[in-house]
Amino acid sequence: MRILLVAGSGWRAAAPEVARAAARAWSSAAPRDAVVAQALADGGPGFVEVARPLMAADPGLLVLETALAPEGPAGAGTTDLVAGTSLELGRMLGAALATDARTIALGLGPAPVHGWADGGAGLLVGLAEVLGVPVPGRDRLVAGGAGLGGVRATDLPDVARLRRALGARDVVGAYRSSDPVLGLAGLAAGLAEARRLDPVVAQALEHNLGDLAHALAALAGLAGRDLLAGSGPAASVRALGALPGAGGGAALVLHALGVRLAPGLRVVADRAGLDAAINGSDVVVVVVPAVDGGEMHDGTVALVGELALEVAVPVVVVAGHCVAGRREWAAAGISAVYEEPRRSAAASDVLGVVPRVARTWSR
Repeated sequence: MRILLVAGSGWRAAAPEVARAAARAWSSAAPRDAVVAQALADGGPGFVEVARPLMAADPGLLVLETALAPEGPAGAGTTDLVAGTSLELGRMLGAALATDARTIALGLGPAPVHGWADGGAGLLVGLAEVLGVPVPGRDRLVAGGAGLGGVRATDLPDVARLRRALGARDVVGAYRSSDPVLGLAGLAAGLAEARRLDPVVAQALEHNLGDLAHALAALAGLAGRDLLAGSGPAASVRALGALPGAGGGAALVLHALGVRLAPGLRVVADRAGLDAAINGSDVVVVVVPAVDGGEMHDGTVALVGELALEVAVPVVVVAGHCVAGRREWAAAGISAVYEEPRRSAAASDVLGVVPRVARTWSR
């Protein structure tokens, strides 16, 4: 049999290591099967590690991630998140433009990982400085989300010039969560709900990010159009606010710079030829820490299930624990879900289930 083993993200170990270990575990129980291992990443921590084979296969591809340009430690507190800046991320992106890369994929991880929630204001400054573009309101833009109150279009660098610099490359911002920058389900609200920000601080951050969106929208033609929202500055702000809040809201500025935004899993899957690999398999096995609401909505299980359903290839999921009901995962194209008996999400424990699954499904 032809088995495709796909490891999702969220492990303490690197996803490629989990994928290879899962393949060995399957082969130990079903040695005659031809097993191929594939790791996926969603744009968060580990995005670059998963993409290394893709960069090796295509020298014109350069993959970066926000976790490589931290301004605050993982687990940063309230003050760090609102004062942290994405300045180094902008410098990293500027440095990437000096390479021969034709495609630059930038993984946008969650705010608590890299320690900022500034809507990409610091990124704008870092990129402008590398390219030699003046920034009138530099001090305000690098003061983190807490310093963005009252920011105006006149504080920003020449965004059109930065767009032209990026326009010569295919730059993509790879995100996991589609939760928006602004609103009741936005970046600030999510940080408050996760108890990473005091509600009062989160409300101020929401207001400040809104000011940044207004400043960007004031630059005619840079915010893009939303046919449902209408036209004019207010509509542009609504369109910008609905962008993914990944990367500490950096998608806000990246969109204004003309960067293409796409789900990180899709970016890796398309580059790795996942659809063709699934089509050429008899069974696809997905190994993830948990099958929860996020995994079923926009995670590895949801993506693999969708692709496999199109070509009628069965998908089996091995997870530490599963909170999704049978009706939900079956509708997503999943044939079976196997949980670790103790509901442990540790990779070593979950991989211990793989040989039993191999004996069940191999023929």
